[in-house]
Amino acid sequence: MSFHGGLTGVILVLWIWSKLNRAPFLNIADCLALVTPIGLFLGRIANFINGELVGRVSHVPWAMIFPGYTEPRHPSQIYEAFLEGPVLLCAVWTVKAIRNRRDGQIAAAFVVFYGIFRFIVEFTREPDKQLGYIAFGWLTMGQLLSIVIALVGLGCWMALYLRRLPPRVEQSESKTSSVSR
Repeated sequence: MSFHGGLTGVILVLWIWSKLNRAPFLNIADCLALVTPIGLFLGRIANFINGELVGRVSHVPWAMIFPGYTEPRHPSQIYEAFLEGPVLLCAVWTVKAIRNRRDGQIAAAFVVFYGIFRFIVEFTREPDKQLGYIAFGWLTMGQLLSIVIALVGLGCWMALYLRRLPPRVEQSESKTSSVSR
């Protein structure tokens, strides 16, 4: 699963870079999460054009016969492009609009929504040939990894939400205290 491993690698490198450059890791992660759906959308469209990552055999009216295959299949790349592109983009920008959100919550929401959307699309996607189904005759490695990253994202969201922040000093209080001195 290249995306799941790639996400882990990006997080690790971003964390190291942030520490070396004394940059705010969570804020940068939020900024990246706000634009990543654009790249995911374009990547899935490229998968469709190249006939990669084809869907499972299907007889829905919009099923397609991809080069190298004899039976019609779900265009799962289009489903993924839609969910991981504009739908995910709307979700993370909606989270950005939350008034009292903490730094990192946009990135956490990105991971949660990506995991959910990928889990759903995996029902229409052909499992990896070398792995097949991992459990119950229907659970793929992509679904298993998507569950894991969605739960990690949810855990991060909750940890950020519950994290204590230093008390905010209101402007009126600071003016009053300087006048009384």
